[in-house]
Amino acid sequence: MDLQKFQHLSEGEFKEIAVNEPREVVHVLTDLMRHKVPLAGVGNRDRQELLAVIVGVEELGRHLLLACLSAGCESSADILAKEGVRFSAQCNELCVQFVAGMARRIRHEGREVFQLPLPADLLCLQRRGVHRVTVPQTNPAHCRLQISDSKVLDSTALDISIGGVSLSYQADEPIFTIGQILYGCRLAVPGVGEFVISLRVRNQVRLGLAGGKRVWRIGCDFVDASSAIERELQRYIIKIERGGQARN
Repeated sequence: MDLQKFQHLSEGEFKEIAVNEPREVVHVLTDLMRHKVPLAGVGNRDRQELLAVIVGVEELGRHLLLACLSAGCESSADILAKEGVRFSAQCNELCVQFVAGMARRIRHEGREVFQLPLPADLLCLQRRGVHRVTVPQTNPAHCRLQISDSKVLDSTALDISIGGVSLSYQADEPIFTIGQILYGCRLAVPGVGEFVISLRVRNQVRLGLAGGKRVWRIGCDFVDASSAIERELQRYIIKIERGGQARN
């Protein structure tokens, strides 16, 4: 979990997503805390290294609590007392980076920890095409597929990631071919907006539903999606995950 290794990932393998909405920042950090993910820290001035874990995320007070895992707490305290410590962590397929503010020692639940301001933003590196979430079918995303200049087909999103989407459509026979690129499609995402985007068809299968109904499912990659679209999709994914945790 060295910060340096993230800086040398190939552009084609990972995609950068900036998270700067306060509640989304809290959600990502809370997820790291819940999974007890270690944070690798590197001092911005002297490049000293430390290892820590999040033990508290205070949304109202806008503070982050860290407990050091490294040997030599005094050395770690000296590093954390300087602004500019860069932290990185990896949870599943998501790599998270942020710059820490100045920390101070406090007592928390009977032990000494470090309190620092919540970062204003996070840099999330997400592997392309991975970390798909199931789209809630009570209020799903929809996509109008541009089959030709004069013909469109309405479809419903089944799952989505920043790299692609799975869609279902009704037809007696398959309409698309593997590798086909669909230009000018309109993806409407609840609470986010509508995007004009191109899709590349990666796979296509027929699904049997309750009551004998059958539909086609196509898995698609986004073709040259802008960073703005990817940021909005990342926010939508976070909202879906947050909603799922709230129901659990």
